[in-house]
Amino acid sequence: MNIYAEPGQSLQQIGGDCPDGWVLMDGARPSPDHVASPGGIWVLPPPPVPQVVSRWQGREAMLLTLHGNPGERVSLFDAVEALMATPDTPAYYVRAWEELQDFERTSPTLIAIADELGLTSEALDKLFLFAASLRA
Repeated sequence: MNIYAEPGQSLQQIGGDCPDGWVLMDGARPSPDHVASPGGIWVLPPPPVPQVVSRWQGREAMLLTLHGNPGERVSLFDAVEALMATPDTPAYYVRAWEELQDFERTSPTLIAIADELGLTSEALDKLFLFAASLRA
């Protein structure tokens, strides 16, 4: 019997006609946490991006993340420190960088730093996910 589901959702329909926008699945949903993919495979959704990480988690994640040319072995933290040392960087950003106790995903300062360093929104999300995984 055919199983249908809407991509990105966990609801499934067993048998009948395929509803508009749904896809034929490769089998029954393996767990309540799985969602349908456009290709008809059940997958676990990505974890939600944390909106806040501690100062230590944010800085440690940046120290462990390479930035720019991999051959140069420059960490993202080093790139931010270099950016903060330039005379064109507003003093407001420098003070915020020095005093931040938490890294907020929607912080205007962090978003401006990320933009200046060429980090995409997806890269910033990955950085926050990585930071949240770190424990002291």
